[in-house]
Amino acid sequence: MKYRPYIVKSLWAAGLLLIVLVAAGGVWGLLAVVGDESGAAGAKAIALVTLACSILNFIVLVVLLALTQLTSNSDDRE
Repeated sequence: MKYRPYIVKSLWAAGLLLIVLVAAGGVWGLLAVVGDESGAAGAKAIALVTLACSILNFIVLVVLLALTQLTSNSDDRE
């Protein structure tokens, strides 16, 4: 089985999650400074969910890379 398309999709997802995490973190910080507690709590929740998804994506990427190495032929390892 070829894992390369899944690895590429996982890397794209990681990039998008990073962008969302930075944006949500910035909005969270901005709203906290302004004093909007409920808005800051919502942005914090989005940032935490994005962080959890990023961690899960990292685990999936490691598993995919391990499967790629384990299923490759001995000729490919040279």
